[in-house]
Amino acid sequence: MPPFYGVWLWFRANPAAQWVAGIVAAYITFKLWLARKIRSERKDAAEDATEEVIEQIEKETDDAIQRVEDERAATRALNEQQLLDLAAKSPNNRGRLHSPEAD
Repeated sequence: MPPFYGVWLWFRANPAAQWVAGIVAAYITFKLWLARKIRSERKDAAEDATEEVIEQIEKETDDAIQRVEDERAATRALNEQQLLDLAAKSPNNRGRLHSPEAD
């Protein structure tokens, strides 16, 4: 005789236990469904947020590229002396910190 045969016979003969088992199974099924739904919604929200961030980065990158292209177009029209004057005023020009003597 299997070890749980007595429990099975009791469960089969007891309708109240069957109802309780059905309610517990329905509750567990509902909780599992709800957890899966919440996880799916969180995943969708994370994907949407990621897409928004990527779009914002692409937009800012495109704007920066456009500014650089505009600056290049503006400096093409300058002559050599004007370019040297602009470079001397640039904060990135390390040579402007020193005043070397002219040769």
